[in-house]
Amino acid sequence: MKAYEHVRLNDPRGPLADDSLMAEANAHFLSREWLDADYFYSLLRTEYPDSEFLMPAHLFALQAKLKAYQGPTYEGGMLDEAEILADQILVQFPDQLSTEEEQRVVRSRAEIAAQQALRHWKRAEFYKKGNHYTSARIYYALIARDYPKTMLAQQSRDRLEELAGLEDVSDDPFPALTAFLNPDSLKEAELDAMAEAETAIARQDNSGESPPLR
Repeated sequence: MKAYEHVRLNDPRGPLADDSLMAEANAHFLSREWLDADYFYSLLRTEYPDSEFLMPAHLFALQAKLKAYQGPTYEGGMLDEAEILADQILVQFPDQLSTEEEQRVVRSRAEIAAQQALRHWKRAEFYKKGNHYTSARIYYALIARDYPKTMLAQQSRDRLEELAGLEDVSDDPFPALTAFLNPDSLKEAELDAMAEAETAIARQDNSGESPPLR
């Protein structure tokens, strides 16, 4: 690993710089060090856009991002990046991808959509259980609109019909008065509720509760 780094750092524009960077990324990938692998693949794509390894760096980075993603109760930035990268691969290399590679990217794209839908579903279900129907409807609608081909899309449409017309149940006995006297408190309460939702969802996952079917 040190040898690869030495080549790249001492001759960053030399003929072997991108070779060493790709080798370093691959070493991390084979060691299942997904974040490090993704970092070096991303570095190659940024620093050496004319490299012969450009397409493989995209393909392996996509897999590294998916492997690094820890699930719907964790931060979703890596999944968002994978979604963007998958679309970019299909647009940037339409004539270079083999049939097998293209199919693999398409399958990854479908997996990403299913995982994104699951993230929204968990939040929607949490808000539904708490009788916060407006917030629940927002997440169900996002699934139906943005991920219509996932298994959760139809379930989300069913939930929207089920919750149509239902009003939120508030713990505030005088919501109109609160909104008039202290409007900022509503935003603060919303942010607090979002934080509590993340914590509660994580707690449910850790307790072994089964996730909804996708």
